Amino acid sequence: MLSTIQQTVTQGLKIKAKMKSTGLEWLPEIPAHWAIQQIKRRCNLIRGKFSHRPRNDPAFYDGEYPFVQTGDITAAKKYIRSYSQTLNELGFSVSKMFPKNTLVMSIAANVGDVAILDFEACFPDSMVGLIPDHHTNLDFLYYLMRSMKAILLRSAVLTTQMNLNYVRIGNNYAAFPPKVEQEAIAELLDAKTDECRASKAKLNQQIDILTVYRKSLIHECVTGKRRITEADLRKMKSHG
Repeated sequence: MLSTIQQTVTQGLKIKAKMKSTGLEWLPEIPAHWAIQQIKRRCNLIRGKFSHRPRNDPAFYDGEYPFVQTGDITAAKKYIRSYSQTLNELGFSVSKMFPKNTLVMSIAANVGDVAILDFEACFPDSMVGLIPDHHTNLDFLYYLMRSMKAILLRSAVLTTQMNLNYVRIGNNYAAFPPKVEQEAIAELLDAKTDECRASKAKLNQQIDILTVYRKSLIHECVTGKRRITEADLRKMKSHG
């Protein structure tokens, strides 16, 4: 799926579109009518905030304000719709609230993972929020940043753990089609993603059925309730 995302957000939907050179090593050509701009020119990048140390001080938690963590990004399919931690008034005083439909990216731990907030929430400085301007479609930006993860990781700093400088994120150049085309690309990729998830779910269901059958067959054979036939051996061999 990632290869489909990368191809679509860099080449567009028209197979034989007129192309132009970009001067970028990782993205040599794009459709001629697309623009090359720095990410910071198309969205506002704001680093998360939780200035108190130690971070796990219980005096700041268990209040009314959702506090999203980097793990919530990884667990999300596309939208962050749940959270396990909250801040109280004291915690909120050392943090910052981000609006619904903020694209959030992890810049530490699971570096480069992205998801979209489905509610207002605070998050720590190990995450950065990207709020697109009126020329940039949020869903397109989500897929664009997914496609650029490997590029962003090249500029990550390795100390005790890998970290991504949020200023460098904004300094990267990317290709931006007209907004109507962005919306069409995002709609197509949403549909492709749904297809992939449905196929994966079907395969997992088939695996579960075969696993149960195999365990049942083994049990019947070792307890003498069933004799192994040539047909059984061929069936088990065909399924690995």
